[in-house]
Parts: sequence; C-alpha cells; structure tokens
Amino acid sequence: GVRREGRLRISDPAKTVLDLAYRDYWSARKGRAPVGEWKTLVDRVDLAALRRYLERFPRYVREMVMSWI
Repeated sequence: GVRREGRLRISDPAKTVLDLAYRDYWSARKGRAPVGEWKTLVDRVDLAALRRYLERFPRYVREMVMSWI
C-alpha cells in the first residue's frame, strides 16, 4: 500500500530513498542545492532491501547512500 511521509506518498521506502538520492545528485550536478530529504528517511527503511536496490544504481549514488547507512 501507499503511505504518506510528510509531503511524499511512498509505496516502497527503500526505492523512494534511492530515487530521492539520485535526484539530489543530479540537482547538485546542475548547480542547484540538493534537498537531502532522502537522508531523513534512510533510517526507516529495510537496509537489506536498500542494499539490493543499490546494486542497480550508478556508483556515485551507491557511494552517497552507503555513507549514510
């Protein structure tokens, strides 16, 4: 099911964290300030699922997220 975390609607918390981290990375690359919202959610996700999903993300996102878990 879908649940609400603040202004976000989340169906899979681990994937949401990674999607937000990916967006932050690209925002910073384009000269915009990263939001960092994913950092507030990372401690509430299943770490095993997060690590599994991380395998499918680019290295720079994996390194960024791994530094927070």
